[in-house]
Amino acid sequence: PAAFVLVKVGGIFVICMSILLLIFIPKMKYLQEWKKKRFSSRSGSNVSGIKVLNNPRGDDYELRQLKFQIEAAKVEKSETSRKMELLRQALASRGIEMDDLLETTEVTLLPNENESFQDNRV
Repeated sequence: PAAFVLVKVGGIFVICMSILLLIFIPKMKYLQEWKKKRFSSRSGSNVSGIKVLNNPRGDDYELRQLKFQIEAAKVEKSETSRKMELLRQALASRGIEMDDLLETTEVTLLPNENESFQDNRV
């Protein structure tokens, strides 16, 4: 009786494993091929974290998006530089040098991230 149970359990195991392998081996092969194509393909574009393969206009769109972001950053930088210069001039008109102001200001973080910065002037 024990040998009969062992043979029966072994048969059930072999049948179940063969069915599972027939289902999952093609999926694993497809996944490996997909990963190879995904990482080796330069024709795809990445929009909002989604990889779009074989999209001939994908690279153009992504490139235009990056150029727009670069131009926006340049505009923001020039605006900030202009504001800094105006601030420097306003401080200079009051007799305060910006370099002196930066040296005498100590900024520390509070323990809670949601709270604002502390500004301790010496």
